[in-house]
Amino acid sequence: MIILYAEDDIDDFQFFTETVSAMDSSCTCLNVSNGRELLDFLDTSLILPDLILLDINMPVMNGRACLKEIKRDPR
Repeated sequence: MIILYAEDDIDDFQFFTETVSAMDSSCTCLNVSNGRELLDFLDTSLILPDLILLDINMPVMNGRACLKEIKRDPR
């Protein structure tokens, strides 16, 4: 399972990653620091994540704006 987490606080991401690894070591957790980076990742990646987590309050593009853009993508 690939989890893409848009989170600008690296400590929160590390805590999340440690927790997921403790539950299932086969999961891969990837991090981007804002919604714009997440959309860029989705546009350039050959493999889409199984799960996307969005922080609501991020710089550049917040989670709500990013979610609106994700919903427009037919993939």
